[in-house]
Amino acid sequence: YGTHIETPLGTAYTFPTLSALANADERLLRSDLWGYRAPRVIHLAQHLLAMPPNWLESLRTVPYPIAKAELVELHGIGAKIADCICVFCLDKDSATPVDTHIRKITCRLFRPDLEQKSLTPRVYEEVVQEWQSRFGEYAGWAQQYLFLAEMSKNTKK
Repeated sequence: YGTHIETPLGTAYTFPTLSALANADERLLRSDLWGYRAPRVIHLAQHLLAMPPNWLESLRTVPYPIAKAELVELHGIGAKIADCICVFCLDKDSATPVDTHIRKITCRLFRPDLEQKSLTPRVYEEVVQEWQSRFGEYAGWAQQYLFLAEMSKNTKK
C-alpha cells in the first residue's frame, strides 16, 4: 500500500498513507502477514482520518503521559503500542514499551520480585517506572538497546 521505490539495496515501498490503509482490502492485508490485525489497522486508519488534521502530530507537543493517555483511547491501542508510538514517533524518549522480553530482562537485571506469570497493568507500570528511574529521559532507548542485545543473544543459540 506504499509507493514503490528503488533503493541501493533493491525494491522497497514507502510506509503507506492513512488514506491507503483506510481503503485497504482486508482480505489482501490478511494474506500479507497482517492476519487478525488487518481489520484493526483499517478501522484505526479510518478513525484517524476522521480526527482533526494533524491530531497525531500534535501529540509531539504535549507531555508523555498526556500523549500516551490520548493514544490508548484509540481502539486497538494498548499501553505497549502507545509507548512504541511515543518513543519511536513522537519524540517521547522516556516512553518504555514493555513486552514479555523486557519484563524478563527487568526481572533478571533489576527486579526479580516482578517475576509474574502474566504482564498485568500493575506490573507493566512497575517495569516502566524501574526503567525510567534508572535511565531517566532516555529510558525508551535504553530499553531498545537491551532488547536488541537480548534478541541477538537468543538468535545465536
